[in-house]
Amino acid sequence: MKQILLTLLIILFYSIGYSQQNFVLTSHVGIHKISINGIIYFTDSIGVKIPTNYPIFDTLIFKAEFPGSNSPIICNFKPDTIYTISMACCGSRDIIPLSKFENDSLKYWDLEKDFDKIQNQFMDKPFISIRTRKKPQDSIYAWHADAACRTEHNLISTDLWKLGVPPKCFYWNNITSIVFFKKSKINETIQEKHTGEFLGFDNIKILSNISFRLFDNERFVLIFDYENKAVKLEYE
Repeated sequence: MKQILLTLLIILFYSIGYSQQNFVLTSHVGIHKISINGIIYFTDSIGVKIPTNYPIFDTLIFKAEFPGSNSPIICNFKPDTIYTISMACCGSRDIIPLSKFENDSLKYWDLEKDFDKIQNQFMDKPFISIRTRKKPQDSIYAWHADAACRTEHNLISTDLWKLGVPPKCFYWNNITSIVFFKKSKINETIQEKHTGEFLGFDNIKILSNISFRLFDNERFVLIFDYENKAVKLEYE
């Protein structure tokens, strides 16, 4: 009986410990409606405490009112850490650890003159590698989808393609998107047409994509499953 009671207490202890894995998300740009792991939150300058799946990844969605803006963003929010939503270049949003955002130097830096300093302050540098789950029958490409500069696209297979730290021509934001596609006979969507033209292909078929905001300078692997048209993010 004592052994059973001890086992139950241990389970309860770990359950409580796990449930206390929270982070805080604030906003420097008004009230934001967001979804974290399927649960809706409203956050402002005061912030809201949110459970994290860490070290498993969390899924964030900005619940904007206009269509096409509710794409999921994979994040690795850390327990006991405060993050803030801020505006980046050209109306885009970013998520920054509050410790980086509350830097007195930012009050005096000019966006153009001190661009390098701002970029070094805000930009995290995760190292990204990409591969397929199985050897593909078709020629599959992965593209770091950043139209601000001529970013790389590459054929991928079961061997790692080491994209490295996703390059940013300037501080846009820390959210990175990778698009998986193959050559096709026709473009079925406007997005395929524009992407193909940008990358120098006549016609492409977009197979899948993933967006992520990864904090700190860790190493990650994207694994593309061609059969299910799905992408999995893992720590390397």
